[in-house]
Amino acid sequence: MPQLIVDKLAIAYADEGKGPVVLMLHGWGSSVQPFDALARALAGKYRVVRLDLPGFGGSQLPDRVWGIPEYAALITDFCTKLAIRPTTLLGHSMGGQAAIYLVGQGLIRPQRLILIGASGVRDAWTVRQRLTFILAKAGKVVTRPFPAVANRLRTRLYATNGNSEYAAASPALAANYRRVLTEDQRANASRVHIPTLLIWGQQDADAPLRNAHILHRLIAHSRLEVLPGAGHFVFLDKPTETAILVEEFMHEQA
Repeated sequence: MPQLIVDKLAIAYADEGKGPVVLMLHGWGSSVQPFDALARALAGKYRVVRLDLPGFGGSQLPDRVWGIPEYAALITDFCTKLAIRPTTLLGHSMGGQAAIYLVGQGLIRPQRLILIGASGVRDAWTVRQRLTFILAKAGKVVTRPFPAVANRLRTRLYATNGNSEYAAASPALAANYRRVLTEDQRANASRVHIPTLLIWGQQDADAPLRNAHILHRLIAHSRLEVLPGAGHFVFLDKPTETAILVEEFMHEQA
């Protein structure tokens, strides 16, 4: 994949097709690759641009702790560097969280927004999640002389309590993940006033369906589509159904 230097970081990206620009943002621990089939489905009518966010895929690791504002600034500067103005912004998981921030803050002004299993709704923790946090903290103290043991313990604790994305966080990115995990996007979601399609897997454990309903209520011009039998990577579990929903939505709003 080609690379661009954006904000002093080497950013790998994919750019295919011609027409109105669709910008795709992947989730935590992922890359442009899982979007391959969906990108191919759209590239006949659109210019589909995808980037590996810093620290993932072929892109360089940030040199400090980042949260959603920093990722959003990089995405904005990437668009400027590539000289594109996305008409459609599509984000999955943490990429959806960044997309909500970008649109809510007016950093990118697309005509339509597509959120797939988007993160960013941070409700009060359940008792089980609080226990995970306490145990992870305790494990850090107990295993401080043994960093490898501590990392395995935290990974197991988070992965077994519905935070499987933590398992994809390298030690260098773990602090970024903890920051992203605390950032709530409901205020930005309420500022989104463009047609928005929410696609959710009914069995999504990382971004539960209740979060989809919250975003649906907050985003004025939104439509929620739930696909039975699909999980967090709904576009991989149900590729044909997802592509049809995306294409139909984009055609309706063209």
